[in-house]
Amino acid sequence: MDEAQLRSMAASDPPGDVWPTLREVLPFLGSADQELRDELAFAILADWVHERDLLEPHELRELLAFALSGDGLRHGIGESDTDTVFARSFAALVVALVLAVDNRTPFLTREELAGVLDALLDYAGSERDLRGFVRDKGWAHAAAHVADAFDECVRSRFAGATESRLVVDALCSLATRSTEVFTAEEDERIATPLAAAVELGKLTLPQVLGGLEGQGGRVQRINRNHIARSLYFRLDRPDELLPLVAWAPGEEG
Repeated sequence: MDEAQLRSMAASDPPGDVWPTLREVLPFLGSADQELRDELAFAILADWVHERDLLEPHELRELLAFALSGDGLRHGIGESDTDTVFARSFAALVVALVLAVDNRTPFLTREELAGVLDALLDYAGSERDLRGFVRDKGWAHAAAHVADAFDECVRSRFAGATESRLVVDALCSLATRSTEVFTAEEDERIATPLAAAVELGKLTLPQVLGGLEGQGGRVQRINRNHIARSLYFRLDRPDELLPLVAWAPGEEG
């Protein structure tokens, strides 16, 4: 499939046999061209997979396998400031799409969900490129995208306290490992699954806040503080959150 065919597809109704066509769209998720990646390829996937629910369970499993593969989450893993981040980051969004379908119309087994969670945890711990918006190339946004996938994990019927705690630790680790202050609303996206864990009764708020504690430089403290502020406005628990929200990060050291 070339760029002209992709643009034509985005402007057309889905074909009768959707999955073979979507397979040809997938390579564009790793493009450094924002239009091809965000506005065309991912938009088509989100529409056909999530909004229109056009894939059968076995096709959704194939899509999930692609997202977790060396062409998806593992593509160029460990690199930083290279274009491989787009394939990884948008693969995380594909995982979120598939899990959202499963949360709405269950088809995955407990073992399959556990495998997906393990892959996401491994990815979150291995990702070294946490850029938000990349000039001339658009959103990389790995921290935000994997947070979206983790949100669907927390909401899964198979996720309990153990799984939710693993998600909290992974997301807080992203905030701690980042060498830059989050400026592209990553804190909001990270706060979403943290809030869901509390709202769904899978973790207590003190358990979630425990993940935000720890040492670090000024950047890391600011990121954790911003996540706490996002939680403050999502949860009706001001007395427990106010001390952390009111704390002003000091200088690095």
